[in-house]
Amino acid sequence: MDSDEEALEETVEGPVDEDDLPHGFCTVTYSSSDRFEGHFTHGEKNGKGKFYFFDGSTLEGHYVEDALQGQGVYTYEDGAILCGTYVDGELNGPAQEYDCEGRLSFRGQYRDNSRCGDCSIYYPVSPAFFPLLTFNFTLKLFLYLKTTSAFIW
Repeated sequence: MDSDEEALEETVEGPVDEDDLPHGFCTVTYSSSDRFEGHFTHGEKNGKGKFYFFDGSTLEGHYVEDALQGQGVYTYEDGAILCGTYVDGELNGPAQEYDCEGRLSFRGQYRDNSRCGDCSIYYPVSPAFFPLLTFNFTLKLFLYLKTTSAFIW
């Protein structure tokens, strides 16, 4: 969730530098109702921080020069979670996704915020019907049996 921060007004709670930019641990609320709580250095996000988006989702991780770097955790508004590797604010590298009940639903790679390469998709087995899905990347499909810890290849 990227915001055009230059066009947005913001409210800063916390210390500011001589140019009135956030400096230290601050809470910045944007006019879009998004909020960031974390460490700033002269107006740039630097260090541990967490975005709270207007839709209820969150993004937490370590920021370097205003961009998420390394491991980050995106929590969707329904409670599903994506744990992945960020490079310059983009999801790039290994990632795992869990549904809102905590079950693994995806394990694989991302490039430029899109799934790519060899990936595993996990679906809980439904007694009624199993949908056939097509993806534009190499897919190894595993069916997760909730009642047992067995996998079907």
